[in-house]
Amino acid sequence: MVDLQTVSILIASASVVVGIIYYSSQIRNQTRARQTDLIIRVYSLMINREWLDAWDKTSTSTSDMIDWNTYRKKHGSSDFNVVYLTFELFGILSEKKLVKIDFFERIGHDHVVFMWEKMKPMLEDARKTLGLQQLGVGTEYLYNEMKKREQKLQQSKV
Repeated sequence: MVDLQTVSILIASASVVVGIIYYSSQIRNQTRARQTDLIIRVYSLMINREWLDAWDKTSTSTSDMIDWNTYRKKHGSSDFNVVYLTFELFGILSEKKLVKIDFFERIGHDHVVFMWEKMKPMLEDARKTLGLQQLGVGTEYLYNEMKKREQKLQQSKV
């Protein structure tokens, strides 16, 4: 026969298990909410007039992206920095696994690939000229990851 003490131990144990399950689901939901908030904030960087104007100016000046000083003298650096620093942030967030790279694939694959291929020589020159070896590493990481994914996708189609 089951005594009262055994029943109370079972009930206490069951309530601890239920509490852990509930707490775990709350943490999971909170994590999703934070990730969603981060994605919305990140995406909002690219859907405002300032960024879109900077993109237009920067993307039309890519033929001048040969060396840092020449580009800066001709175009200034503020529009370039708005675009470049956005991609740099995206690269850092994806490298740190704070946002999945799929997100950046969907919102900016062509933008990142196009811009990195254009600005790479200029950023490499700026790394030498300014002595800033970490300049552009986030954007370069994002570009490399996107190209890897692109190659895997093409190989899977073959």
